[in-house]
Amino acid sequence: MDFATTFDGMPFKALVGMRYEKSTVIAQSLQKVPVSVSWNNPTEFFTQYAAMHYSDVRSSYRSFCRTSI
Repeated sequence: MDFATTFDGMPFKALVGMRYEKSTVIAQSLQKVPVSVSWNNPTEFFTQYAAMHYSDVRSSYRSFCRTSI
């Protein structure tokens, strides 16, 4: 909705609206999964990894968003 008027003797313009968003995402990755961390000396850490692992992450959301200028 777009409108223009005066407010207390000053011009006032506004644009307001609403939208609906819906999203579904599927992400796949090949990753190394850490299994342990060793402290070798005060400035050095070593991370031990398991074998490579495929991961599927699914997510979705729905939202009403307002807009105004």
